[in-house]
Amino acid sequence: MRRVRLRAAVAVAALAVAAPAALAAAAPAVHSQRAAGPAAGPLGQQAIPRDPAGLLKGAQIHGVILGAPGSKPEDLKRELPRLRALGVNMVTIYIYAWMDSLTSLEVRYDHALTIKDADLKDLTNAAHRAGLAVKYAPIIKIRNDQTWRGHIAPTNVARWFSYYDSMVLHYSRIARPLNVEVFSIGSELSSMHKYTDQWIRLALAANKGYLGITTYMATPAGMKGIAWFRYVDVISTSPYYTLSSKSHPSIGELVYVWQHSYLPTLKAISLKERRKILMAEIGYASVVGTTYKPALAYRSPQPPASESEQANAYEALIRATKGSESWMRGIVWWNYAAYSGAPPLDTSYSMRLKKAECVLARYWSKQSLVSLVRTGVVPAACQARTT
Repeated sequence: MRRVRLRAAVAVAALAVAAPAALAAAAPAVHSQRAAGPAAGPLGQQAIPRDPAGLLKGAQIHGVILGAPGSKPEDLKRELPRLRALGVNMVTIYIYAWMDSLTSLEVRYDHALTIKDADLKDLTNAAHRAGLAVKYAPIIKIRNDQTWRGHIAPTNVARWFSYYDSMVLHYSRIARPLNVEVFSIGSELSSMHKYTDQWIRLALAANKGYLGITTYMATPAGMKGIAWFRYVDVISTSPYYTLSSKSHPSIGELVYVWQHSYLPTLKAISLKERRKILMAEIGYASVVGTTYKPALAYRSPQPPASESEQANAYEALIRATKGSESWMRGIVWWNYAAYSGAPPLDTSYSMRLKKAECVLARYWSKQSLVSLVRTGVVPAACQARTT
């Protein structure tokens, strides 16, 4: 049971009038459990359930990140029932916003690549009707550049936060009436973590009137420099650790590295901050050597395709974290594309129609593989792939 979030009017008023020092001393924020039940819809339409996956009652998160920049919402909607059958209980929707350069002040929408508000609402309602929880995660991208957002250095920090806060709070206002279960106030903005007062202000504003779970995602290295984690409900991270430098490591080897090299550090952060850890983005390309620097999407030369190495990495993490529910909130995989190349030649991160998807079905689904094969959710090969 989560403790009651402190939402006193005084704390809210602090957004406008409190000095930075007062904000830094504000009490930690934690949410209360909200009542679940269907939200009334227009006459003749199916009611939209609230918290259909039970996340706000404490259910572990079994998530995937939907699509990529420019994905068509109608394509993603068609995949939702299939994801639920696989045992997924939450879909993350990345909402992409753009900076022209690392030093830009403005955070802009891209009409071609940023999901439209109407489509976002429609996709959210469709996910809830399919029995899935939803997470909104605004993501900064640098236009025409592969530079990571963790290196941004706006020339005027206050002005940058005014643009950034406006973008984030726009989506928090959309999230509230739609009963979005999880809302992230940011992702991997490592160079900006030191501006504690600004992040506290944003966290308090995002929490105002919101009854879901708030979070922020940092890289494992970036987590160490954040002094404001207690103003969100869950600490998110993107744990793209190197697990092995060799090709075709065994599942047992990968489990050992997780349990002895990385999970103890994450557990220590959870205990220190009194917040559970969500692996909010972790993925592996279906290539040979995928567990070496797994965040490297572009490798030269491109390694051969390998569904098995991707699947083994998935299984290793699921097995390594079994029994960690006291301090871990769950796993969210990058990513699930509505369309991808034909296995076994496709080398993308998407697990769709690959052996890694069979792993999810085996560990997460409430249905048997036999039932999933019979209903066409997974191919018959999954029964052989997971034996």
